[in-house]
Amino acid sequence: MFKYFLSLLLLLQSTTALSIEVKDLYSAEVPVSNQTTAEREKAKRKALSAVILKVAGDESVMSSPAMQNAKRNYAQYITQFRYGLRRDQRTLVVDFDENKINQLFIDANLPLWGSLRPQVLMWTIVEDEFEREVVSSSSQSSIPNLVHDFSSIRGLPIILPLMDLTDAVNLNMSDLWGRFSEPVREVSERYAPEMVVVVRLSNNSLLPFIDEEADCQPLCAAPALALDWSLYSGSQTMTSNRMLLEYVGDSQEELMSKALADITHYIYNLYALATDNRQRYVIDVANVESMETYVEVTQFLQELSAVKSVVLERADGPQRRFSLELLGSETSFLATLKLNNKLKQFVDPLAQVEEGEIPVFLWEGR
Repeated sequence: MFKYFLSLLLLLQSTTALSIEVKDLYSAEVPVSNQTTAEREKAKRKALSAVILKVAGDESVMSSPAMQNAKRNYAQYITQFRYGLRRDQRTLVVDFDENKINQLFIDANLPLWGSLRPQVLMWTIVEDEFEREVVSSSSQSSIPNLVHDFSSIRGLPIILPLMDLTDAVNLNMSDLWGRFSEPVREVSERYAPEMVVVVRLSNNSLLPFIDEEADCQPLCAAPALALDWSLYSGSQTMTSNRMLLEYVGDSQEELMSKALADITHYIYNLYALATDNRQRYVIDVANVESMETYVEVTQFLQELSAVKSVVLERADGPQRRFSLELLGSETSFLATLKLNNKLKQFVDPLAQVEEGEIPVFLWEGR
């Protein structure tokens, strides 16, 4: 199913960065060993934990007292449940009330991510001695399943490259390993991602140097593996946002899991919306040529998870000024807009931006 999903995405490729509406955020499927009442109630509690993690996207919320209390009172959030079967394993599928879960986050002043999330393309290069190989969506290693399962659990759309003939022709291994932004952008463009991550996993060149003559042996013996990652954003201009270099250990799965968790945490901080940090933000929309367009723009703004309320302040010809009450920061709001591409900020390259100047946006509609 995951490979079919990736193929479908490629059929819809364009030069515009993709965001994905994550489905089933408020539903979880939990394995059960039998259909007894005790096993069923235990599974419901686990399902609520899974949904909280998926809605939040970040495991830091799990330690909140409000979430701990919610898990004790899990029954009040459930709308329905049913038994299922997955990979020959009996499961319990539990659906939760979306409004109650969202209100739980709001009451606890915890950030909400929303269902529209950035499409992330992950290039993973495995270096074995002097050989390097890019992990594809169909590779026989454990990495594709690990990435797929993590993507499902956290609600972050992550895809691996196909490594088909097109990738083989366009990809230069040295450029990818060197994490040069322009070659990374070019080879990633066909997948139209919102963000690109380059992961390097090595048992050779990335390992820290250990002096074999040191007195601390064997306590200072070199680990078997090292991993680092770089994250790039922007569909036209790739910029390196962050790099972590301190992953060392003996388990490929543990290193990948740690990296995936930290990558998700970083993206979460860019997009999640703090419910206790509301502020007023004024924007101009310049090309509202009709009442129909005005209604479309207003409805679009009202439906954004980043926006609490929308008020029309002024109409001047085709330009409308809106006062928005935001959930979270201006940065979070602009990041959310970027995921949708319907409302784009206009920037005059020749103009000097003054502090406090009202930003102008262009409506690109459906």
